[in-house]
Amino acid sequence: MKWATGGFKVTSDWGKRNDPFTKEVRTHQGLDLALPKGTAVGSNISGEVIYAGMGKSGTGYGGYGNVVAIKDSNGNVHVFGHLDSVNVKKGQKISTGTLLGKSGNTGKSTGAHLHYEVRKNGELNNNLNPRKYLQLG
Repeated sequence: MKWATGGFKVTSDWGKRNDPFTKEVRTHQGLDLALPKGTAVGSNISGEVIYAGMGKSGTGYGGYGNVVAIKDSNGNVHVFGHLDSVNVKKGQKISTGTLLGKSGNTGKSTGAHLHYEVRKNGELNNNLNPRKYLQLG
């Protein structure tokens, strides 16, 4: 299984954008990828699941809805947000292609999609361009 079944379209890129809720210019920490609700989402990296479930305020994952966070061998944390369902557990070691869950519209979301971001050394608001991890150029 590749990281996501079927095709997808980037609907919101990493960097400055108008917040869809407030219309203010803000930094978008990841990529939004349009995927129909229920699309299988596999991991694009190997690592350890450090968070899996509903993102709660104060955890660094509030607003992400159902979310999976994976720490890679370099200490970076890959975040998969707005999932409809989660198929992994905290502490689980995973490899590329492991089914993480299914795409959805949970949390602070305007429609079915996958939010993907990469936090350098796991630090909140210290994000790397996620395009290189999905080989989007």
